[in-house]
Amino acid sequence: METLTARVKARALALGFTKVGIAEAAPLEDHALRLHEWLSRGYQGSMQWMGRSEEKRGDPRRVLPGCRSVIVVAMNYYTDIARLGGRRPRSPLQATATPAAMAP
Repeated sequence: METLTARVKARALALGFTKVGIAEAAPLEDHALRLHEWLSRGYQGSMQWMGRSEEKRGDPRRVLPGCRSVIVVAMNYYTDIARLGGRRPRSPLQATATPAAMAP
């Protein structure tokens, strides 16, 4: 029997994402510290939303109380359009997926 993890990963790949992973929803102390330093240096530039709710970005459970896992997908949006005959590739977000809120 196929596991739920395997089915979720297969579905994400079928939607066109190039990578998919599933991680435990746990505090990210090291990453939260690096994000704080990065924001303090102003590296976010015009992406001011990056600094909103900074404390939530260090622990996914603060955004989704009770969650146990986080599904992470990636998509290579730098494609060779010439190779595709001048047309843009279909985005997986145009399919049936519902993207999570990127900036709460």
